[in-house]
Amino acid sequence: MFRYLPNLLSFLRLLLVLPISVSLLSNDVLLALSLFLVAGVTDALDGRLARKFRWETHLGSVIDPLADKVLVAGIVLVFTYQGYIPVWLAVIALGRDGLILIGAAFYRFFLGAFEVQPSLVSKANTAVQIITLVLLLLFVVIDSQTLEFLNLGNHHKFTEALASLLDPYVFGLSASLSIVSGIHYSYIWLPRLLARTHAESSK
Repeated sequence: MFRYLPNLLSFLRLLLVLPISVSLLSNDVLLALSLFLVAGVTDALDGRLARKFRWETHLGSVIDPLADKVLVAGIVLVFTYQGYIPVWLAVIALGRDGLILIGAAFYRFFLGAFEVQPSLVSKANTAVQIITLVLLLLFVVIDSQTLEFLNLGNHHKFTEALASLLDPYVFGLSASLSIVSGIHYSYIWLPRLLARTHAESSK
């Protein structure tokens, strides 16, 4: 029973995508930020529990990174629609994830199961994407004066500082890591795909 807890946490993270997106579209940014932090806690817990108690499953190895990608994609789409994320960055980030998911689905459907092992650069890319979204959520929260009760004074100074940090530095780093990790995945998996396809066709 308990060995499926990491998978349940990953599914919970998937379920949180819709309310987070709806909250952002409704300008209830503080709620969206709170739910996003809950999603972050589930992300930290599921991996730690799976490793500590050896509750790893094949489903978990798939649903955990998938939940991360869907969560990031949902918020990126909303923020791009609202003008907080430039279209070019959304195209790079979502295009990279889309190609990886299509490639994984093709491999699984035509060639069989494989073990999902995110590379170090892929983990770094996901981490930077999460940091980017957290900073954007803070930017929107402060800019909308949702935290007015904290008596931050001139909140424009905070938003200006965050804006100058996000663009070009954080946006540039996120785009660079997406491109590098996409190239790395192609370098690792494309030869395997071609070799496996050749082997299957030779039977």
